Amino acid sequence: MKLLDFWKDESGVFVVDYSVMTAMVVGLGLAVTVIVAGGAEDLTGETQRDLVAFDAGGGFDEMQEILE
Repeated sequence: MKLLDFWKDESGVFVVDYSVMTAMVVGLGLAVTVIVAGGAEDLTGETQRDLVAFDAGGGFDEMQEILE
């Protein structure tokens, strides 16, 4: 059966198949979103911690002295 035929067919079996496949795709999308969001949150926290701990070493005046 071609995809277009499947899409146009409204008999009960095909509607149920389509509904189940759609629910599976939505569920998979939600699962991936939860996993990726957790990893991104961890990475954001680590990046923030590293940036707060980073010491750029002095201000503009000290940099001017080094360059002169």
